[in-house]
Amino acid sequence: MIQYDCHFDNLKSFYLAKGLSAKDSIFYASEKIKKLEFSNDPFSYKSWVNKLIPYLEVEIQTVSDELLVLDFGCGSGEMVLLMRSLGIKAYGYDIYTEEIEIAKKLALDNGYQEPIFFSSEEDIFDHIGHQKINVLASFSVLEHLSDQYFLEMLDDFYEHIDGCIFAVVPSKYKITDDHTGLKFLGLLPRSVSQMIVSFVRSQYKLSESGDWDVWYRSLSDFKNLSATRNMKLKLVDDSVMYPSLLEVSKIGESGRTSFGALIERWYALFVKLITRNKENLYPYLNFIIKK
Repeated sequence: MIQYDCHFDNLKSFYLAKGLSAKDSIFYASEKIKKLEFSNDPFSYKSWVNKLIPYLEVEIQTVSDELLVLDFGCGSGEMVLLMRSLGIKAYGYDIYTEEIEIAKKLALDNGYQEPIFFSSEEDIFDHIGHQKINVLASFSVLEHLSDQYFLEMLDDFYEHIDGCIFAVVPSKYKITDDHTGLKFLGLLPRSVSQMIVSFVRSQYKLSESGDWDVWYRSLSDFKNLSATRNMKLKLVDDSVMYPSLLEVSKIGESGRTSFGALIERWYALFVKLITRNKENLYPYLNFIIKK
């Protein structure tokens, strides 16, 4: 079991210091705590990771005795602690030192004396030495990187990866934006979405800089960016996607009969006709990038 009582308090204090209300601070702290809970629910993070890691091991055909996973953009460290508790050699990296400090406290609370969280790439590479990163994982982080920083990430870690990059990221075609709750925001030019978000500022609460830091991309966008570094991208199998398609269905396939569901089906038809790619009906893209 993972000890997270102090972690909840640390997260709550962190969000309060960022200017969130007490209610929102409790909500966001609780959402992160869910990643640490050892639930056997088939839709839990634990159940997902237990399916995902063996799948990735087969995909990359690693010859390493022990898989090494680096959580890129680990934030306050929940996914790293979850993987560690499941016997996976995981480390975390994030440029935001405040959150890394919270993650370090979580690690110490759970008896980890070895450094497992870093805010400097050089420190990571020094710590792991000659070992290669088998999986560079990114859980809902890449949408916060511009094209330039996404390519810089590929360049910085390219020589240190012997396996793949795995990412979960919302698709630009997802109807409801995760960050604001607004509809169809990903379809708009970035300048327009920035203007809209500026009018509903209160709904966007978790940018570290306080600026609009979301870039909406389709699967083709990510494929094209990866191709500039001679890397190939593909979606993972439906069985290991997060959220599960049994919990969050493809666009237009909810099975509901409401008027809203009818609009969603029309929208799904529109997406298929315009993009000519059924893969764009995944609300969340789960993909791997390999050399």
